[in-house]
Amino acid sequence: MSAPRIAIVGAGPGGLTLACILLRHSIVPTIYERDPSPDSRSQGGTLDLEVHSGQQALHEAGLFDEFLKYARYDAQTTPFLTKTGQLVFEPGYADSAETARPEIDRSVLRNILLQAFGANKVHWGH
Repeated sequence: MSAPRIAIVGAGPGGLTLACILLRHSIVPTIYERDPSPDSRSQGGTLDLEVHSGQQALHEAGLFDEFLKYARYDAQTTPFLTKTGQLVFEPGYADSAETARPEIDRSVLRNILLQAFGANKVHWGH
């Protein structure tokens, strides 16, 4: 039986993560991306990756350890301050392994994924 032919529209974090997972299962997808090249525009800000979604997907793609090299574990609480900067209240919960949401710059994550999949395999400008 031949491998299925799969097209992925978009070389963002979701499309590239799916492509990397498929590669681990010996399925080579075709990715079509509207941008003319990987560096044609800014990729936006940071992403928080949840344990049971983004982090799990990176595990399945075999890229979690690479992700951890660049991830930041910033505080997930928002302190309340007076107009002079005095702390009034700060919610006191600490991230556990089940609730931690490490952050990564979107451009860094995209580069990790492009290196794993192969930027030259993406059909840019479509």
